[in-house]
Amino acid sequence: MLYKARLFSNKKGFTLVELMVGIIVSMIVLGMSYAIFSSQLRLTKTEMSINDVQLNTQMALRFLSKKLRNLGYGVTTKIPVPSVMWYDGDQGSSGNGVGSLTMWPTDRLTSSDVLAFYSSNVPTEIKVVAYHHNSQVAFLKEPNILSEGVNQGHSDVYIGKLLLFFDSANQTYEVVKITNVVAGTHGGTQTKVVFNPGWGGNSNQGLPFNPTSAVYLGDYNMIYVDRNNVLRVKNPTTNIPLMTNVLSLQVSVGYDSDGDNVVDAWTYNVNDVPSFYDIKAVKVFIVTATGKVEKGVSMTIWDKISELDQNSGGLWSQEVNWDNVINDYAQVHGGEPGVPRVYSFACELRNVFTCN
Repeated sequence: MLYKARLFSNKKGFTLVELMVGIIVSMIVLGMSYAIFSSQLRLTKTEMSINDVQLNTQMALRFLSKKLRNLGYGVTTKIPVPSVMWYDGDQGSSGNGVGSLTMWPTDRLTSSDVLAFYSSNVPTEIKVVAYHHNSQVAFLKEPNILSEGVNQGHSDVYIGKLLLFFDSANQTYEVVKITNVVAGTHGGTQTKVVFNPGWGGNSNQGLPFNPTSAVYLGDYNMIYVDRNNVLRVKNPTTNIPLMTNVLSLQVSVGYDSDGDNVVDAWTYNVNDVPSFYDIKAVKVFIVTATGKVEKGVSMTIWDKISELDQNSGGLWSQEVNWDNVINDYAQVHGGEPGVPRVYSFACELRNVFTCN
């Protein structure tokens, strides 16, 4: 028994120094494990964000492609109403971009384009009784959609909307922006419309012809980017958000330059197109990004922008004022976006008109 007691009494525990060394080593191992886990978690979140952007963009592109490929279907009118109107909003660098445009009562992000189109709505033809070139006033024959709205006390709904004037003699048309509407003139038979001319690029001093009829274009569907970086499709009754974190929407048109009715040139610039009737196709680019700066991704926003410019000969810096886009995004969302990514699709069109 004495031997056994001595045997047990010789067993020693850990000293304080040994305990401290063990605790420190364990903390180092746990810290390294946590750092590796956190890094992997950030990378996983980044990959999930990128995958979400790609999935949402693919769904939006399929939706828009289907819409644009069906343009002009069901549109029957004596006036050659364009199935597509394109507003070139790439004037952000000079401070006159889409953000300052008030054609529609929505805010849009500077340096984005706007597509407006008819799909199956049939526009109503309105007779132009008189047109005054100097005062930029037209009298439209009632009854028409404008007078009906004004008589119900909704004159403001037309302010900033678009009206297409048509010259049947020369088969030409011009899009204007409505600035004022007064119904019931001349004994209640005409609607007085005051407008800003020249949206078709012909003149800012009045229409280049005397219109014989008109079509109200307020029922156009629109594809645009709002100030919260949401890509939307708007029609007269609904406003559908397609995807978030869209930095810019760009439109390139394909046109026939040699008269063989085949697209052989593409441009972002309205002035490059010889005639609007030569435009045969459209290509839509969506510039999107994750909601915030991506962890574990070495490429920065400006690295990607530089890469885009190198691949396009400086085109993207000409089309998009990136300083404004990123600053606007940061003000709305509280931080810079992730690395921009560009997605696109192209389709043929029945006819196109462009606002300059």
